[in-house]
Amino acid sequence: MAGKRAYLSAMGIDVWVRRTKLVSQRAPQSTQPVHEVLAQVAELPSTESAKPKSVTTPPANPDQPVPRFSMAFFHYVQIGICVALRGTGGPIPKRLCDDIARFAGGDVKAARFQQLDWPMLSNKGIDQSVKAAQEVVTQKFTTLPERVLVLGAGVAEYFGPLKPLESLAVAKFGKQQLMMVKDLEALQQSAAEKKALMIAISSWK
Repeated sequence: MAGKRAYLSAMGIDVWVRRTKLVSQRAPQSTQPVHEVLAQVAELPSTESAKPKSVTTPPANPDQPVPRFSMAFFHYVQIGICVALRGTGGPIPKRLCDDIARFAGGDVKAARFQQLDWPMLSNKGIDQSVKAAQEVVTQKFTTLPERVLVLGAGVAEYFGPLKPLESLAVAKFGKQQLMMVKDLEALQQSAAEKKALMIAISSWK
């Protein structure tokens, strides 16, 4: 089952899990040809994920740098939260996210969770450049609710609509409204920062 989820994630197909299963779903190290990976994905049961979307896997350019980052995505029905994790596979501040979502009117009991660790595979035949990472992160955002809170300025590097956004300001991305807290560490350590966020969320409602 874990292997199937890894293949789905690697191909950009969303696989949500319950928040109680917050474990890093890293893809196995693989040298398997891309056409075999695609064939295995096509044979997976439809119950593993939502309807697969069209995915292209252009050959990797060895001159392009491969970024390394990790993000967590929480879907609380009424609000989504994206968190920039430290390094790859860093600690997930799930209690903080639950508290914020609860205050913002989110359904904590129905929360779903995804973690994106980049690069997803070591296969040299798959494009995992900065541009490819931006496309995947953008796709992840489209699966979140209409209100999305972003914790950590690092997310903006891979999601363009956040780049001009100041902390606690709101921007639009299609039907979504985005709010960002640039300094996650300060938010975790400062009562004043938490209070400022609560005030901003209150007006955001």
